[in-house]
Amino acid sequence: MTHDRPTILLVTEDRDIEEALLNTLRGPERRVLVSEGIRKGLKLLAQGGVDLLLLDGALPEEGLIRLAHAARASDQDVHIFVLTDQPPAGLEVDGVLGRPPDAGRLRDLVARAEGRWNFLRSCRLLGRSDRMREVREKVAQIAPTDVSVLITGESGTGKSAV
Repeated sequence: MTHDRPTILLVTEDRDIEEALLNTLRGPERRVLVSEGIRKGLKLLAQGGVDLLLLDGALPEEGLIRLAHAARASDQDVHIFVLTDQPPAGLEVDGVLGRPPDAGRLRDLVARAEGRWNFLRSCRLLGRSDRMREVREKVAQIAPTDVSVLITGESGTGKSAV
């Protein structure tokens, strides 16, 4: 699914957390979807186009793990963060935010995710394999820095695309 701005999916059943996060996240530069529970979250994730998945750590552990696995198994490059002080064992996430999260830290996380989204949208690295995902991740990680990088490989492998 092609989309014109980054999409954040918040999965929570806590209205106070939802309201606090929406106050921080709302803006014309991003789309914010809210799921009130695991089942709806899985449906929204399956529709595609999710760039950042925010999971409320107060949700049942089994549901959190199902959502994270579904995001990882999809063809999307989804960053997953959980709102908790102690994530459950077996929950594979990219980071942990407190519950409730610090607004400044949340804004920084969203800014990084949006920068990554903008970069990935502008580059033309094709392919859905795990290896190509790794390459895109590395390029997105290094691109905003002032570091010199040597890219090696056989002729015709696409080094100039990076």
